[in-house]
Amino acid sequence: DVARSLNSLGIRLSELGRREEAVEATREAVELFRGAAKQWPGAFLPELAGSLDNLGTHLSDLGRHEEALEPKREAVEIRRKLAVEQPAAFLPYFALSLNNFSLFLSELGRREEALAAAREAAALYRALAEDPAFRPELAASLNNLGARLSELGRWEEALEAAREGVALYRRLAKDPAFRPELAASLNNLGIHFSELGRLEDAVEATREAVEIRRTLERQSPGTFLGALASNLHTVGKHLSELGRHEEAVEAMQEAVEHYRALAKARPEAFRPDLAMSLGALGQALRQNDRHAEAAEAFKEGIAAIRQPFGSHPAAFAPLMAALVHDYLQACEALHKDPDGALLDPILVVFARLRSSS
Repeated sequence: DVARSLNSLGIRLSELGRREEAVEATREAVELFRGAAKQWPGAFLPELAGSLDNLGTHLSDLGRHEEALEPKREAVEIRRKLAVEQPAAFLPYFALSLNNFSLFLSELGRREEALAAAREAAALYRALAEDPAFRPELAASLNNLGARLSELGRWEEALEAAREGVALYRRLAKDPAFRPELAASLNNLGIHFSELGRLEDAVEATREAVEIRRTLERQSPGTFLGALASNLHTVGKHLSELGRHEEAVEAMQEAVEHYRALAKARPEAFRPDLAMSLGALGQALRQNDRHAEAAEAFKEGIAAIRQPFGSHPAAFAPLMAALVHDYLQACEALHKDPDGALLDPILVVFARLRSSS
């Protein structure tokens, strides 16, 4: 009971951003569960695995990613053992744990290991999906497998996995509850088509995702606006790569409009997305020789990201540098002086970054 309460305390502390305390509480829970599992493994191994998973998450939240790997891996191996001993009870938990572990490995840049975990998870879900109740999990694991294959440049295989995921979600989406997942999988499919240079196919898949999300947003205003904006941004990029610049501008303008609304309501969460979207819009406008509008888009993007850049300069330096570069080029094309009042404080931060490095 003490171990369970400490595990819960760790979760609550993490939710409040008190991450060091969350790690301390969860470490104590892990040691108590470890002791209990030595005496009564059948009763307490599942809870030891859960607390190890939580400990890894809390360490990762602190940026201690390599340290987080050990408890995450131990949790997976405990669940593997349980799945062998009692497959009916524990195989679904093991498959889920593997799928999540592959995402964690990917974030660490351990791509071959991430792919191996994703492959194993998809194989387990394929067997479990003989029961229709597990078909959503199979579809999700195929999307994850496609992403992991893509990271390694294995684009044909990634496309094959994504296609299978989309086909499953199409059948599942007869139930409206699965339409958001269908839209997400179509967006992923578009990305895989794009990686193979199949841009017309990429546009078709991503546009279908846009229309699904547009319908969902009408039905539940505000809920799907971020996803809709992201899909519009992606389809705009594909159209731009195809040289269909007017259509690209139209899609990106709508994406910017939605991101403006989101950034007004939740500035900390959406200012970076707004800035990125404005940068893409500016580039599309320049390709249409609409340099004055492009300059205004880049300028608005710089203003949107200025506060996050000031607070976390290293994190936002690449985006800010790209926006400033594009803004200066647009001003040069217009034979117009850039806004010094906007740029001067930003250049000071860049100078400070260079000196500290």
